[in-house]
Amino acid sequence: MWIGTRNQGLKVYKDDRWGSLNSDRGLFDNRVYAILEDDLGYLWLSSERGIFRAEKSELERAAFDPTKKVHGRLFDENDGMKSRICNYGNPAAWKDGSGRLWFATLAGAASIDPARIRKNDRVPPVLLEGVVVDSRSLPSSGTSMAAPLQLTAGSKKFEFKYTALSFIRSDKIEFKYKLEGYERDWTPAGNRREAFYNDLRPGRYRFRVIAANADGVWNMAGASFAFYLRPFVYQTWWFLVLAALAFGALSVFLWQLLKRYLRAVSFWKKKTRIGHFKILETIGSGGMATVYKAQDLLDKKRIVALKVLKEENFHDELQKKRFKHESLITEQLDHPHIVRIIERGEMDDCWYIAMELLRGQSLARLIKEGGRLEIGAALDIMLQIFDALQAIHGQNIVHRDLKPENIMVSERHGRRHFVKLLDFGLAITPAQSRLTMSGVVMGTIRYLPPERISDGVSSVAGDIYAAGIILYEMLTGSKPFWSEATGEVIHRILKTYPLPPKEISREIPQELNALIMAMIDKDPARRPVLAAIHGELQRLAEKFSPAALKHR
Repeated sequence: MWIGTRNQGLKVYKDDRWGSLNSDRGLFDNRVYAILEDDLGYLWLSSERGIFRAEKSELERAAFDPTKKVHGRLFDENDGMKSRICNYGNPAAWKDGSGRLWFATLAGAASIDPARIRKNDRVPPVLLEGVVVDSRSLPSSGTSMAAPLQLTAGSKKFEFKYTALSFIRSDKIEFKYKLEGYERDWTPAGNRREAFYNDLRPGRYRFRVIAANADGVWNMAGASFAFYLRPFVYQTWWFLVLAALAFGALSVFLWQLLKRYLRAVSFWKKKTRIGHFKILETIGSGGMATVYKAQDLLDKKRIVALKVLKEENFHDELQKKRFKHESLITEQLDHPHIVRIIERGEMDDCWYIAMELLRGQSLARLIKEGGRLEIGAALDIMLQIFDALQAIHGQNIVHRDLKPENIMVSERHGRRHFVKLLDFGLAITPAQSRLTMSGVVMGTIRYLPPERISDGVSSVAGDIYAAGIILYEMLTGSKPFWSEATGEVIHRILKTYPLPPKEISREIPQELNALIMAMIDKDPARRPVLAAIHGELQRLAEKFSPAALKHR
């Protein structure tokens, strides 16, 4: 069932579905006054624009498929009608017994015999009448040119004029065109006979135009015009390559300049600020890290010791591992005689550990400036060291780097020599007692036990050995295995015994002399255990305390 509407085009009902078609999809008009079907499979539709004929099957396909368009033929005064304007009266159209169709118009009834209408199968010749570039006419050579025409660089406006020949209804000829090199799809132009383009990029183009006669027969060969739009020097490929190379070189130069600037800024920041800590001054520097006095910008009253991994060690995985290992181990230990970790940080270009700032001096400096210590003072310091060692060994950790430089002494909590143990960079657990780098012994040679030097074995007994060496130094003011040559020091540690401390200072009691010599025995199995040493130190400390000495 077909239904014509006043302004919504054509409607069709088939197989319980409605379809529709309007002028956007090829229908001649949205107003349909009458619908007739001839004996040849065509539908004839009337409106104020004339009488439209199209195949019924094509109309159905387009009505139910939005992607399809309908193609047909429109009849008007050029086809013999006295008036194209049809009426919508009753009846607006009818079909007689002979198959002739009648339509009511403003000038009376128009009659059409579908059987006598013949399709025009002649392909319309297409001609390119003229090409105008920036108001300048160019030779178009009719249908096509053998070679592209060279156009000057900077040409902006392009106009193409074309036509097609037909002796039957030339006004109904339909055109399509496209500019190859600029667009892919054809542009429907209706019966318009000119095309315009602006601001084309330099390159090769071909304008093509095709045409169809009133019965939809297309001349697909059409006519064409090829041209080459020359580039300016700055648009040529070799100029672009040179420009790209120059830009690349400039970019590299600027990037290097920027990196230097960023390194300078980073260096300046590292010298003045790390994280939220402002560096005030340098406290000291070692092989792995530098220690700064710094202010916490989040709490400006808090001053910390900021240990920062040196830049030259930042790409050394072993040094980074040691640095991180130190902070992790120290964080596990909460003891009054072990330095307290406040914060640790890992940034892209800086690793740091923020620790409590200790006032005072290292035990090494105390011995160097004051010489040998009084027995009571030495025992008091050693007792605090062993208090810390008990906490460390209780966590299955071996310090491995006990030496006077890693022991801070200050006057606090009613003690003249209050001890804080530092630097856990070499600390390990017993499961890690073997060094990871074959043949490399880490630590300060003069405080390493023989088994560590010869076999690379680290144990609790090694910390006891180092503590014995420190106690020896505090009481005598000298090192037990001293030489300027490192090789000689190693030989003496492995093969010789030191002079007993009592022979250097006769004030040292025999029991303390015996304890020291036992602590630095070359066989780790013969060294006394931690608890026994702590008990003996406690007994001797009470015996040689200032109060006890007064009553002697």
